Amino acid sequence: MRSNKGLVFGSVATIAVAGVLATAGCNGGSALMLQDWGRDLLSIGSGALVAALVAANYVDSANGLVLGEVGPAGPPGPQGPQGEPGAPGEPGRSAPAVPGEQGPAGPEGPQGPAGPTGPEGATGPEGPAGPPGPEGSRGPSYFDVFVDEFYRIPEVGTQYASVESIPRFHAPVGWKVAIPSRYSPGNPVTMRLFLSQDYSQNGGLPYTQCDAFRLAVVRWQPGGSAEYVDNLYLTLAQPVTLLGGHGSVLLVVDIPINTPQGLNVFGDLQPAQFLAFGMEHYGRECLPDRISPYAILGVEFFESGVGEDEADGAVFSTDEPVECGCPS
Repeated sequence: MRSNKGLVFGSVATIAVAGVLATAGCNGGSALMLQDWGRDLLSIGSGALVAALVAANYVDSANGLVLGEVGPAGPPGPQGPQGEPGAPGEPGRSAPAVPGEQGPAGPEGPQGPAGPTGPEGATGPEGPAGPPGPEGSRGPSYFDVFVDEFYRIPEVGTQYASVESIPRFHAPVGWKVAIPSRYSPGNPVTMRLFLSQDYSQNGGLPYTQCDAFRLAVVRWQPGGSAEYVDNLYLTLAQPVTLLGGHGSVLLVVDIPINTPQGLNVFGDLQPAQFLAFGMEHYGRECLPDRISPYAILGVEFFESGVGEDEADGAVFSTDEPVECGCPS
């Protein structure tokens, strides 16, 4: 293994030889000069390079080359001046971007405000009709009875006698009705009168100073006696029409029987009860030789729901009208 001295000496010798070769050039006399330079190099006092080798213990002044130990390194010399900056290099080329792996999804942000409502779209075509729904509960079955058979009543308490189908009120007139079994107790029962008014046969003169009628009602109950209510008065609300021979006028009067809006009798009306009515033109004694301007065409009895009854066409009272009387 080579020592550090040989390595150092070899390096120095190599540098020295390279310097001589560079000085000698390529002519024929260069070899002799190299030999002479080598001999001088190894002699004492041969120049600054030899002095440097002696100082480094590679040679001494008496014997030439000495393989001494390497001495300690001297302190570093001062830093030389900074050299001129080199020419700028070419700019590097940017490498193409390589997308990294997609990161995990972040948390869902808060919901933004609702946008404005857009215009309403056009109505689509009507769809097919659906199947019929289930049958609803059955509604009330109100009764409705029409009476067109009347009786003349010569005097109160006598037997009823059958008369013409459209009797006039120059004498009392009576009719009757049975309350059907489908009637719901407590519901209003209304009696609707269809009256004909005709003053032409009296020369257009009024029969009395007011058009009022007196009513009597009888009720029979199964297994019970008859109940009799007399002196019920109704005054027609329609004004008297004097036609003077030009025909008659139809008047329709609704009279609730068992509620305060009407006659207010028989509030406990029940199915299978029997009612009879007698009616006369009030004040007929004023002109007994004249024909009554009123005739009855028919009577309808009908049931309605609670609160649905309403009187129409007349005012009812249990007091005798005081404004009626014979014309002066």
